[in-house]
Amino acid sequence: MKTMREVDYLIVGAGMSGTVLHHFLQSDSKVILDPSPGGFKIGESITPEHFHHPVMRELGPLCRELPSYSPKVGTTFISGDSVASFPLPAFGAEVSMHVAREELEPLMHREWKTPILRERVIDIVLPEKIVKTDQGEFHVRKQIFDCSGPAMVVARKCSNIQKLWPVWARWAYLDIEQVNNEKFMQDITKRDLSYLRYDVPTGVVLPSGEDDGWEASSSTILTEIEQGKWLWQIPLFHKTMLSVGLVSRHAKPTDEDLFSAIEAHQSPIYDLKRRKISEGDGESSNFDRVWSRSGFAVKAETSATMDYVLLGDACAFADPIYSVGTALAVNKAIELAGIINEEGWSAAACERWCSEYDTLIQRAVEAFELWYNGDVLRDNAAAKAVNESFLTGTAFQVGIAQHYSRMLMDAGERDGTHRRHAVEAGRKPLTDRVGRLLGLEADQTIAGWTFVGAYGGSAELQIRFEHPDKPMLVSVVSFDPEITRYYRRVGEISLSFLNLREGPYPMDDGVGALFDEIERCVQGSESAWKDLPLD
Repeated sequence: MKTMREVDYLIVGAGMSGTVLHHFLQSDSKVILDPSPGGFKIGESITPEHFHHPVMRELGPLCRELPSYSPKVGTTFISGDSVASFPLPAFGAEVSMHVAREELEPLMHREWKTPILRERVIDIVLPEKIVKTDQGEFHVRKQIFDCSGPAMVVARKCSNIQKLWPVWARWAYLDIEQVNNEKFMQDITKRDLSYLRYDVPTGVVLPSGEDDGWEASSSTILTEIEQGKWLWQIPLFHKTMLSVGLVSRHAKPTDEDLFSAIEAHQSPIYDLKRRKISEGDGESSNFDRVWSRSGFAVKAETSATMDYVLLGDACAFADPIYSVGTALAVNKAIELAGIINEEGWSAAACERWCSEYDTLIQRAVEAFELWYNGDVLRDNAAAKAVNESFLTGTAFQVGIAQHYSRMLMDAGERDGTHRRHAVEAGRKPLTDRVGRLLGLEADQTIAGWTFVGAYGGSAELQIRFEHPDKPMLVSVVSFDPEITRYYRRVGEISLSFLNLREGPYPMDDGVGALFDEIERCVQGSESAWKDLPLD
């Protein structure tokens, strides 16, 4: 008879959300289960929001060394009469990429030395919080975290799944024989398409034209084939392979449907060659076969209870189009770890979590409806409403700007109370030492701002300030002399700050006065600041 194993926290699944949650969760009694970690998954277009947190950002240089890596400068949306491109800001482009998940997740496991137990969950007895695996049983004293992705282990056990809409996807991989970015603008001109570029997340129109330098081959390209049907194109392996997928609300696409769509709608910047299709699930055949998923737009009716929390695709998966799924999974995992590390999982925390997650899912549902029912593309009232929010552009373009930007903001770290969790989780507390350098103790004021904490990370320090009339301000002190984005500079030390989730931080004289004082404290004592033990 196998011994019942006791544990405070049990994580089902070592994908993106499970791996990040395990890394940030501060507990000596936690277990992460996955029978086959690092397996093939779709989700190859990684947005900068995935790497918002400094701990995640440290993985960026390593990700760029992966064989499947290909640069990503933004996203290109194409409809029948217009094109909208969304370039990434320079600060985000360095950690935005196209990369195979079967390489990205093992990298995280190696770097963080994630102790994955290769066990498959076969049953969960929720009233007693007993998790049965193919190798034994666990009794979970606190919470079960379901990060099992589309398997939705806990939600299916609870019969807690709601279908959002019928949707199917079919995808394959093709070799890229040649890339010619000049054909992007040539095709727009030839087809007389409207073309605008938008800033993310504001949706403000940027200068565009033949000389705007947009490198479409380094972007994710999403093309509307008809109402309710889209084609994605994602370059991998340094632009030598293309992931191409067909998403449909009408019916399950066949292989013929997929390859016909590719032939008719592939971007002219690529010369493509079909790969030889093989059978089997082995690693060597992952890019040599056609993949499909059906009925994947689902959500759990309840995202959390006092016994369990559902994260990422294990809670809801609405659609693959916007490429924000991994960022949502990562940042919600960091947020959850921060809540548990600081205050524990209480009834109040659970209620707040469920309310916010429900709102997040509803916003995603509304955004995806834009793509498929076409109201904003064809309804004059809807088009007028979105046009009033932007400078110019077709209904398609301004609608995409509004909804795509909102999805990216949702995928990033939260502001306010829970942004505090994201800032603190996984970082070294340095409140006392920084307070002395500022001539303060915690909860004392400087230039009218309350100093409430400081946390170290890779080559930088984050200092948190609160003000009765302002959102929380996170100032960043960087000791990397090569940094180019900063607000103030003292020798080789740069001072900057984090923007809010919904846009730039509201700068005024009060913020300037705070940075005047920080700058004064750094001047003349640079060596003491540089000696702070950040890691």
